[in-house]
Amino acid sequence: MNIYKLVFFQIIILISAKASCGDTDYDAFSNISKDFSLPESLKRFARMRCLQTYPQADFHNFTNTHDTQCFLQCFLYKMGLMNLSTRGLDSNKFLDLWDDIDEAFEEKCMDKFKFDEPLSGNCADTYHKLMEYRSHCLELFEFTFGQNSTWNSKEPSKSIGQSASEFCDSIEEGVETVTENSQSPEISFLGHYKSKLECLFQNYHYLDGYGRIDESEIILSYEEAQANSEDRRQVIKMCVHHANGNYHENNLKDEVFELQTCLKKYSPEFPYVSQRRDEVSREY
Repeated sequence: MNIYKLVFFQIIILISAKASCGDTDYDAFSNISKDFSLPESLKRFARMRCLQTYPQADFHNFTNTHDTQCFLQCFLYKMGLMNLSTRGLDSNKFLDLWDDIDEAFEEKCMDKFKFDEPLSGNCADTYHKLMEYRSHCLELFEFTFGQNSTWNSKEPSKSIGQSASEFCDSIEEGVETVTENSQSPEISFLGHYKSKLECLFQNYHYLDGYGRIDESEIILSYEEAQANSEDRRQVIKMCVHHANGNYHENNLKDEVFELQTCLKKYSPEFPYVSQRRDEVSREY
C-alpha cells in the first residue's frame, strides 16, 4: 500500500469510528472485514440473483426506476458491500477492493464523496447515494457495479463453465501444505478439509456476502435436485442455525464444517444435492 492510500485509509477509519450506528434487521453479525475480496464470480452471481428479483431493472444505464433502485440495493447487499449497521456503503471493504487496483486512486474522487453516511435502508436512498458515487468516481463505480470496466481484479475467480470443485482444485494446487514437523497429519488433514469446504461452499453460494450461511440458497439447491420438502426445510433451518453459531469473523472454516456435518447427518440426500449444485455452478 503506497503512502497516499495509507493516509486515506487512516482518515476513513477515524471517520468510521465516529459514525452513528443504529439497530437494523441485518445486524446479526458484525460485517467489519479485513482483506475483503470480491471475485468476478460473486459479482456475476449477485447480478443474476438481483435481476431475477427485479427483472425490469436497467443495469446498463441505471435509469431512475423502482426496479433499478432496488436492484442496486440488492446488488450492494449481495456483494457484501453494505455496512450492516448504517445500511450505507462499507468504506473499509471498498478500500480493500481498490487497494489491489493501481488505477483506483488516480481519479482523486474520494475527497468529494462521503462513504460512511448512514442511509435509511430504502431502495431510493441507496440508489441516490450510489448515483452520487457514480458521478464522482465513474471508473470506480464501473469496476464495482458495471460491466464496462477495463480494470481487472487480481482476485482468483471461478470462470463460467468451470464448476466450483474444479475451481477449488485449481487454486488448491498453489497452496503450500503444512509439514508434519509443524502439525500432526490429523490436524493438517482436518484443516485442509475445512479450507476446501469453505472454498466449495463460497462458490456454491451457500455463504452470503458477509460470510453467513444463506438458508435460501441451500433450499434452492434442494429444489434444483428435486429433493425439497417441508421436512428437509426444517432440517436446513436447524443446520443453518447451528452453523451460524460457529461464525467467526475472517474464519469461516468451523461454520462450513458444522453445516456439512449437520446436513450429512440429518439429510441423506445432501451429497447428491451438493453434487447437483456443483454442476449448476458452471452456469455462473
